[in-house]
Amino acid sequence: MLRKEIKEKENIYEEVRKTHHDFKNHIICIEKLLEQGKLELVSEYINNLKEEKFQVYTWIKTGNDVVDAILNQKRSEGEKKNIDIDMKVIIPDNINIRPMDLCIILGNAIDNGIEANEKIEDIDKRNIKVRINPYKDYLFMEISNPTICNPIDEYGQLKTTKDNKEKHGFGIKSMATVVEEYNGILNYEYDEGEFILSIMLPMV
Repeated sequence: MLRKEIKEKENIYEEVRKTHHDFKNHIICIEKLLEQGKLELVSEYINNLKEEKFQVYTWIKTGNDVVDAILNQKRSEGEKKNIDIDMKVIIPDNINIRPMDLCIILGNAIDNGIEANEKIEDIDKRNIKVRINPYKDYLFMEISNPTICNPIDEYGQLKTTKDNKEKHGFGIKSMATVVEEYNGILNYEYDEGEFILSIMLPMV
């Protein structure tokens, strides 16, 4: 019984830390939508957050306000750290994917890419590629970046390269939770010095 109680408390503690990890990206999206006067979207976004209990400059204009907000914010962050973030994005209208879920995926994926690039001393080699486009009935997302070492261990799990190891894995866990909710697909691979994350979510 004691072991079960300890495990339950550990699960609660991990969920609280994961929630905190996502919170920053939610705030970024809300701030950007407020700056653009998108009050209806802000209201919808906050309502979604309540239901889940919390589970710049404009370079990108996709027509999806939440995607625009997070991508432009992350590109601005990358620019400050000498990271070239190349984005080619096509978001269809009326997709059946909640804005807050796109924010979790893109925010965490690009954050991980920025962190990996910060470890690369040659700033000319720092880059992140973001590709988002429809593929059949899915929204396909691919985020890739160089890395100084293979971040995938022999069991197919991501190794930690973070200074704060307690926070390791929360970004991937958050993305995986979203993907699972939509019965989507999440894959990652390492190929010749590059980490590639790919996600497919059904649009209907």
